[in-house]
Amino acid sequence: MKDTILNMLENEPLVKKAFLLLLDETPEDKQDELLKAINASFEKGEPYQALEARIDKMLTDEYTEELKKGTKESVYWLMEHFPLNELGSDIGNIRGMDYRALFLYQYDRNGHYFTDVNNDTKKWEGIKEEYRAFEKKIFARIVLKKEFQKLEDKMKKRAENLKEALIYRKYDNITSIRHELEYKVPKRMVGETLKYAHKLGYKKPEHFEEWEDVGMLCDYYRTHELKAPNYGNTILEVNMQNVLRKYYNNDNIVIEHGTQAPKLSKQLKKAGVTATNEELIAFNEFKQWLGCVADVSRPNAVILLDMGDFTIPDNVDNWAFQDSCNTSGSCAGNGTSLILKAMGYKYLKLYRYDLDTEEANPLARAYFKAKYGELAHAGMYSEGRNHTNRIGYTAYDFTSLLLATVFKRKLKHFKKIAGQTIESGLEFEDAYNKEMNYWSNMSGANDYKTLGTASILEEDSYSKWADVIHDLDSSIITNYDDTADKFEARIKELKEKFND
Repeated sequence: MKDTILNMLENEPLVKKAFLLLLDETPEDKQDELLKAINASFEKGEPYQALEARIDKMLTDEYTEELKKGTKESVYWLMEHFPLNELGSDIGNIRGMDYRALFLYQYDRNGHYFTDVNNDTKKWEGIKEEYRAFEKKIFARIVLKKEFQKLEDKMKKRAENLKEALIYRKYDNITSIRHELEYKVPKRMVGETLKYAHKLGYKKPEHFEEWEDVGMLCDYYRTHELKAPNYGNTILEVNMQNVLRKYYNNDNIVIEHGTQAPKLSKQLKKAGVTATNEELIAFNEFKQWLGCVADVSRPNAVILLDMGDFTIPDNVDNWAFQDSCNTSGSCAGNGTSLILKAMGYKYLKLYRYDLDTEEANPLARAYFKAKYGELAHAGMYSEGRNHTNRIGYTAYDFTSLLLATVFKRKLKHFKKIAGQTIESGLEFEDAYNKEMNYWSNMSGANDYKTLGTASILEEDSYSKWADVIHDLDSSIITNYDDTADKFEARIKELKEKFND
């Protein structure tokens, strides 16, 4: 078994050295136990703690030894010639040496400032000269200290690389796996994903081929690895577990991730929930959507749903995902957001929010209508890869799920309904308005699905809204969109309010 482990460590001499030292320090009757433990830990894909600690100790000893070479002699010289203990410095304390030298340079034995001493000045000339000579050593030490800092940084990086090597060794084909992951998530997310993927059962390249699987890996990361603050009830952190807890109003729901995870229906039953077929279909589309946004996942970024502001921005250019024509410069739908806003429609907004930089970026949006206590929509547009079922610009069931979660409804309430009776595209331009163009998935003139808890879209016709549409100021569609800025400001306030 010793030879097996040595072969595994053949290309990592420092880890190999640490292993041999650890083995040498272990009593002979305990060595077999140690070898079995190390081998078992590698098979599980988890670095062996004692070996990792031995590597850390080696690196620390190496750094400490280098540090001593440059300072020990100088500190002892200082203590011998100027035994001042007023500063309470210990031998080896670099900062203490700086302060002692500064103290000696300015004061005599009686605490008088040098420039004020008139008597016995000659007596101190020798000390001053001695110190000036020592100043050169101080300067050299400062230079050396900078070099030590570089060495320390290099060693920290080296330690990180070694620990990362211990993590990656568990994968049989790391190159192929990296290739599969880098095709689906940004490179900065690959390293983070590989740290926990193995323990979830993702061990081979084929385990990373499906977008939904990678999406769920990112969902695991956001759920268990990132620690987002509490933002109160007007912000929902979007991951599978949070949304289902909110939808069912059941905090006992715990979502398991990984290749061996039970079916979602069984996981929900464990929490006392029996999911309907409609709900399971929507939850599956949720997984597909997670695969869609995996393409734009970032380390330290969570997904947040704004449940406190449903205002449609005047300028929606930042929300025009999947080549949407709802932009200020579009010849097909530049007036869509303005017209929908005038008719009382709302905007469901999701952000990718970086916990480190506190920066929010639009991630997904859905127009919806809320009237008479009822809801209606025509799907969602999201940043990311548009793959299965055109998920990047449909996600009908997932949109219903989010609206049901926000407004305390159930998926069974959403049915297919008729769309608006307003023309869309060239028909709208030819018939009604030369300056503004209207293209909405809500329009019955298009082939997009419209869903609602009641049929509340078809009442919206051009004859009903003609005067309002003609009076709209089309120039405001080019206004600066400060939606994300306002969201960031709100997040900071909520963070301060709900977190100690």
